[in-house]
Amino acid sequence: MKQSIPKGSTNVLLDIWISDCTVTTGEGLPGLVYNTTGLTCYYYREGAGAAVAITLAPLTALGTWEDSGFKEVNPTYMPGWYQLGLPDAVCADGARTVKVHLRGALNSLGQLWMAPSPNEILLTANNEQLYSGMKRNKAFTDLPFIMRNALTKALEPSPTSLAIQRKIDSGSFGVGGLTNVQNIGSGVFTVDGVAADVNGTFITFKATASNCDPTIFTVLTIP
Repeated sequence: MKQSIPKGSTNVLLDIWISDCTVTTGEGLPGLVYNTTGLTCYYYREGAGAAVAITLAPLTALGTWEDSGFKEVNPTYMPGWYQLGLPDAVCADGARTVKVHLRGALNSLGQLWMAPSPNEILLTANNEQLYSGMKRNKAFTDLPFIMRNALTKALEPSPTSLAIQRKIDSGSFGVGGLTNVQNIGSGVFTVDGVAADVNGTFITFKATASNCDPTIFTVLTIP
C-alpha cells in the first residue's frame, strides 16, 4: 500500500491492511494485537544502511497516536484494518521514501496466519500534492498544473519566467523531455512529456516563476 506524508511529520498514525494468507478470497485478517506470536514490524528509510525494528506496543484508542502503538480498527465491519503509531524517526526529513513492513503472525497452532503487509510512504514537501493514474514510461500530453502569486496567493494568469522540471523517484530535477507549456487561462497551465519523463514510480514536477510560489506535485505512476 502506498501513501504520502509530509516530511518531518510527527505523531503519525498509519492505516495498515493485513490479509489472511490461509484463504484465497483476499479477506482481511482480524484479531491481531501488538504481541501476537511471530508478528514483526520494520521500517527502511531510503539511503539507510539497514532496516530498523519497531517494537509494537498497545494503542489505547483509535485516532490517538502513541509511539509504536498497534490496534485493530474493527474486526466485525473492517476486518484486516489496523492503525500503527509511527515513531517520529520514520517520517523525519532526509529521505524521500520509507518502507514499513509487517509480517510473521502465527495462529494458536503455530501456523503462519498473515500475508506480508508492505507499505510504502512518499515523504513530501509541505506544499506538495500526490496524484495517481499516469501510465509509467508512456508519453503524455496536457498534464495540468496551477501557479499562485507569491504575495496574494491567488491564481496567477501571467507568471514571470515560468519553468517546469521533473524528478524521477529519488533523482535530481531536470527539464528532461518536458515541452509545450500552454497557458489555458486563469492561472492554469499544461505541459507535455516523453516516455522517459515518467520512467519511474514517483514522478515529481516542480514549476517555478519569479512572481509565484513554487508548485510541486508528485504523480504515482501505474505499470
